[in-house]
Amino acid sequence: MSATTDALMHRLAGWVSGFRLDGPDLDGETRERLRTAALRSIIDTMGVALDGAGRPAAQTARRLARAQYAPGTSALFASVARDGGGGLVSAGAAFANGVAAHADDLDDTCYVGIAHGSAVVLPAVLAAGQAAGANGREVLDAFIAGSEAVYAVGRAMGDSLYFKGFWNTGVLGAVGAAAGAARVARLGPDETAHAMAIAATQVTGLRACLGRLVKPVMAGRAAETGVTAALLAGMGIDGPLTVLEGDNGWAKVLNDGRIDPTAMDRLGKPPVLVEPGVAFKMYPVCSAAQAAVETVCELLREAGLGGEAVERVVCDVTPLVHISLRYPQPQTPAEAQFSMPFAVGCALVYGVLTPDQLTPAVLAEPALQSAMGRVEMRLDPDMAADPKAMELYPEGARVTVTLRNGQVLTRFRGVCTGMPSQPMPDAMLHAKFHACADAVIGPAAATRLLETLLGLDRQEDLAALFPSAA
Repeated sequence: MSATTDALMHRLAGWVSGFRLDGPDLDGETRERLRTAALRSIIDTMGVALDGAGRPAAQTARRLARAQYAPGTSALFASVARDGGGGLVSAGAAFANGVAAHADDLDDTCYVGIAHGSAVVLPAVLAAGQAAGANGREVLDAFIAGSEAVYAVGRAMGDSLYFKGFWNTGVLGAVGAAAGAARVARLGPDETAHAMAIAATQVTGLRACLGRLVKPVMAGRAAETGVTAALLAGMGIDGPLTVLEGDNGWAKVLNDGRIDPTAMDRLGKPPVLVEPGVAFKMYPVCSAAQAAVETVCELLREAGLGGEAVERVVCDVTPLVHISLRYPQPQTPAEAQFSMPFAVGCALVYGVLTPDQLTPAVLAEPALQSAMGRVEMRLDPDMAADPKAMELYPEGARVTVTLRNGQVLTRFRGVCTGMPSQPMPDAMLHAKFHACADAVIGPAAATRLLETLLGLDRQEDLAALFPSAA
């Protein structure tokens, strides 16, 4: 297949297909920082996918994948632990695993593109990698390349794509999944460009999905689309390489003509995984609620009080938080993941917020319902008017806690623990991994898996990444 060499997709593909972590383009310090950042995202995604595999959306997706796809060499997260089944062909495994990776809404987020890149790219790379007989070093290279492709296209489109109503994980994620799948399948730059272009023609992802079980399904579909696009490109199917900038392309159709072609010139300078980096979540709800929940817990802990002492909580928030947390009175666990009253209410009643609370029974508990009624979220006019807010504290919150004795506690938190500028320590990240994985595969297997992931680039057999239950 011939390729238009000045097209943005071809420029991106040249970087993707040529990227190597041990290549000459990276200095030693950047190489080590990038390896560490990528492994942290992979560890986090694997952990939340193991827990997420038991969620209703992931269970349904796994049943559908087994009904629609043939058996194959690509394994499913927790398949033995959850349903006793084996692997599938690569597209089916990417779909099922992508749903599992996002089902808890506990996976990482990047604000370059406003997308959950890892939850889409890693399932695609692992599924395509197993089909291609890849090793751990190739998987790590492909994960980095696919992730950087997500964020490069996100940077080219700018924040407007998300604010127009697109769910960027589904939209940008398919392109990154295609890039990662093509890279691990050892396709050349022309085929990689066409793989990404094929994926880009199949835009799927509207922010209307928030609070519905279809949201993680869309992450799985993006992973599936990327893997299928790479397979098609490898078989000679071509795509429109100017799909981003050309006539009837993304910029004109989706983004009011806005596009920054210089985003492709910034690839790897430095890698987005290094700077600005990605955010890791502490709580299984939308990232928009993380700062407020952490602040409420912190204020009560410092005062030595429990949630029963609280009369009212007001959270004044940024525009991104305000448009994301759209359910003040959630009726389902999926809606609860996009509800400030639920997230803060759990902090008041239980002192914690974990995946175990994402059940209809917990949501219906009178104590939680009462606490939710004492929580209010408001758009902060000053943060809405601040042009630097999106850059400095995209999901910040000013929390005001009024106690029953009349005392008022207040604090602004622009950056929560886990954000790139306030990184989650390795010990906390590993504890989160165990909290997700131990109950599924057992503590011993989880420990072995974590050790394997920490040395992923030395791993020859990808089957070791899919342990069965202990």
